[in-house]
Amino acid sequence: MIPRYIRVMDELPKTPTIKIQKGPLRLAGITADTWDREEAGIKIRAERLL
Repeated sequence: MIPRYIRVMDELPKTPTIKIQKGPLRLAGITADTWDREEAGIKIRAERLL
């Protein structure tokens, strides 16, 4: 699997037990500073494995 969207952040939101909080990241969604692979013109096609 190859990600379509990539967002670089200085620091990820964490819980008191140092786990990454995925909820706030999902709520933020695609922001203005999110890189989109398809918008950049990179298309990936599925290949069959024999």
